Amino acid sequence: MRSIISRLITTRNPQLALVSKSLFLITFGFTMIIVFGFASPELIHDAAHDVRHIMTFPCH
Repeated sequence: MRSIISRLITTRNPQLALVSKSLFLITFGFTMIIVFGFASPELIHDAAHDVRHIMTFPCH
């Protein structure tokens, strides 16, 4: 018996799955370029610094 999630993820058309994954990655990539392209350097630094704290890496 297959789980509900695996049935939802599985597609009958592998070409459709490839196209949808590609479109998602292209959209995600352009979104990251736009978001970080217009963000101030201080904002990017602070976000990276906060991630280090969340992941319990020492930074100071």
